[in-house]
Amino acid sequence: MNFTGQCGFAEVERIHRNALTTVLLVPDRYAQAAHMTSRWFEALLAGCLPLTPTEIRFADAYAPRDLQIDSSQDVIDKVAWLQATAGSPEHADLIAACLPLLEPFRCSAQVSTAITILEGLHDHWARLRHLRRRLSGRARRDPSTAAPLHGHQGQDRHRDPERQLHHP
Repeated sequence: MNFTGQCGFAEVERIHRNALTTVLLVPDRYAQAAHMTSRWFEALLAGCLPLTPTEIRFADAYAPRDLQIDSSQDVIDKVAWLQATAGSPEHADLIAACLPLLEPFRCSAQVSTAITILEGLHDHWARLRHLRRRLSGRARRDPSTAAPLHGHQGQDRHRDPERQLHHP
């Protein structure tokens, strides 16, 4: 195996289209965080099967068990197996087993997730604004029952007799 440096997207696509498989090598910090680079989906979309080290956290998210590897011998064995099945229905089934793994990374899924998060934040802030209005309305009616809005010490000392004893 010869590492010749990084390739641009156009060159990588050509390489993946002509390759049967690729080993997904990532730095340890990526593996521990279950982070995968774009080479995974670039390879898969070009029909190049991703051999995925099991040391990558949540490796099942990136490859079916048949394409996961535990050792260099495992790589040799899987490459030989894939060469023997290249172009067969079994090979097509392996590609088909990988494609659903791309679903969470589709732009539409990412946008949907972002919208859900933003709507949740909007609802959260709306509830806080409603609560703040309720509390400020209660303060106008009866200042002794209102809670401090910002939690600054000193703003509410006059409301709590116990605090007056400890904070003259």
